[in-house]
Amino acid sequence: PREPSDAASNWLIAGPTITCTKASNASFTFDHAFDQTVDNSSVFEAVARPIVESTLAGFHGTIFAYGQTSSGKTHTMMGSSKEQGIVHLALEEVFSIIARSDSR
Repeated sequence: PREPSDAASNWLIAGPTITCTKASNASFTFDHAFDQTVDNSSVFEAVARPIVESTLAGFHGTIFAYGQTSSGKTHTMMGSSKEQGIVHLALEEVFSIIARSDSR
């Protein structure tokens, strides 16, 4: 488990489960849970790459960022001058898969 990074935080992240450590002790389990130390390429590898690959194999896919205001959704999806976002990484993967395809 990762302890909250600042004293004001009331949440504990253990794998894909986030638990409120104050008052209710409510737990929420997701496919993946990332804290602020995870970079965009790690999020892409864990979440977006499989969606891109399955989409190019003929399945529908959506990559959707949801969260509270100022939690980093735009940075994760669009990136910055120092770190590519999910959109850019996904487009690179699309063209990489097409380039490797024999039937293109």
